[in-house]
Amino acid sequence: MKGEMIMLEFLKKQVYRKPFIVYALSLFLVCTVVSMILSQLILNSHVDQIKQETLEEFENAQNSISFNIQKIDGYFLGLYSDQNRMVLRDFMRFFGNDAETYMKRRMEEIDPEDTGNSFIQDIKNFVSSNQYSVSQILFLTSKNSNCIYYESNGNSQVKFRVPNATATKNNIAQGYNYTKKISQPGDMTITLGEVSFLIRAESIFGSPNRNPIVHVAVMSKDGELFFDAEDKLRQKFRYIYNSEKNSGKLDSDLFRDLHYNVYTSEQYGFKMISLVKSSDIIFQNGSVFLFVILGTFSVFISITLLIAMRMSYDARYLSLITGAIDRAKSGKFVKIDIKKRRDEFGIIAEKLNDMSEQLEEHIQKEYILKLKQKEAEMKTLQQQINPHFLYNTLEVIRSHALINNDNNVADVVYYLGSMLHDVVKNKDVITIENELDMLTKYLKIMEFKFPGTFYYQIDVDEEVRAMETVKFWMQPLVENFFVHGFDRSCDYNLLLISGKMNENKAVFQIINNGEKIDPERLDKINGWFCGNENGSSDSSGIGLKNVYSRLSFFYGNRLKMELNNNDEAGITISITIFLKKKDGYVSVADRR
Repeated sequence: MKGEMIMLEFLKKQVYRKPFIVYALSLFLVCTVVSMILSQLILNSHVDQIKQETLEEFENAQNSISFNIQKIDGYFLGLYSDQNRMVLRDFMRFFGNDAETYMKRRMEEIDPEDTGNSFIQDIKNFVSSNQYSVSQILFLTSKNSNCIYYESNGNSQVKFRVPNATATKNNIAQGYNYTKKISQPGDMTITLGEVSFLIRAESIFGSPNRNPIVHVAVMSKDGELFFDAEDKLRQKFRYIYNSEKNSGKLDSDLFRDLHYNVYTSEQYGFKMISLVKSSDIIFQNGSVFLFVILGTFSVFISITLLIAMRMSYDARYLSLITGAIDRAKSGKFVKIDIKKRRDEFGIIAEKLNDMSEQLEEHIQKEYILKLKQKEAEMKTLQQQINPHFLYNTLEVIRSHALINNDNNVADVVYYLGSMLHDVVKNKDVITIENELDMLTKYLKIMEFKFPGTFYYQIDVDEEVRAMETVKFWMQPLVENFFVHGFDRSCDYNLLLISGKMNENKAVFQIINNGEKIDPERLDKINGWFCGNENGSSDSSGIGLKNVYSRLSFFYGNRLKMELNNNDEAGITISITIFLKKKDGYVSVADRR
């Protein structure tokens, strides 16, 4: 998880965030289109395969009908041959006669013991040799008909004198009817009638629905179904039959297309129609489509990760460069590891390294040597100054002021000496009351400096005054007003200091009516208070940052500090201290 967060750190930089989003969305769109195209190609491939399977079934059906017709023609050709003369005579006795006439003539014309020349038995043997592919045979004359029915298990039934209207009323769904004319033996020009063979549909078409997702119907010229289809598809089959199109789609919609193919037998007068849904193909071959989708998604993820890794690598290197520049602003020079980069970043880093090296060398020779010399001189001067000497000198000045009746100067000198004494002598941890006392002395001095143009007011609760704090943090905040916000041309410069106890926190506010702070710089200063070090090189805010650092060291994470521009004029400095004790008093043990 941590590695992922580091890798995605580049998204915080706008220069990388927008291109990455554009690349990712574009790649996602391309992968989606590719996935759809591949899925459509696979779908079309299966549709073509189903089309080919239906064509094979259609050709098998035609071949089966042709085979049975050839068998029937061959049988009748043999029936009229000399070898089957006796069977042909028995056929003529059977054809067009009732059962009584047939049996009477058979008894009169042949030997009763000669049963081998029976037409009924002979035709049964023919049907049996063809695995009972014929379900019935109609012997039609102008007046009436005889009929023989055959079951698939070998049982048969003969019916005589069946009315023609009844005899010819066959359900076309039972199979294919093949009719053959019967001629007069010895004179083939004379037609006696017809014989109609009903070839079982099962022997012709087998099982058209071999594929469970494919719906197949066989229809005759008049639109009747050889095989019943699902009721909800019956109307669609009829619509396709009447459309006279050989292939196409119905109900065009995403994953709901109905693909159909039509094969027409002009010779035998039927059409074979297949229907299949796109959704059924997808469901049946789900693993293939899932592989395509997951494959393209994996490609998308892989390429996106490669782009992210590359941008993250560049972003981290850019951060190294910007960080080196920020450190260089504060006089800290670091060398960037080029890491064999030969792109623009590598060139910039190389140039920056050269510049930093030269600057650092120059500073070492010139600036640091002078600074250390000045520091040594300052320390020498500091050691020579005796604080008591300063106090005594200030007291002499105050005495002369009193002698000359200059009470204002005497008071200012007193406040200055007392304030200096508090800063130097007092311990580092004091109460808010003591801190306010030092601040009041400073404000008295400012009143003397700006007579008639500066006014202040202090309103701090007694409970807040009893709190312990670090010494000398209010004066630098107030001094900020006189350095940056005080308007000498204004007759009314106001400063308000308040301290209130609000539930479990103490809230201090230092409000002035001076100049406002530029919004961009205000954001930088508040950024320091939130731990953002990007603006720490701004020398104009060192005093504020030092105050925040000392208070933060004393109160820890219970401190909140914020600057805001007022609506009318000036700024407000807010310091919030969250308390540990219900009475609002923070002991030394609880400071951090």
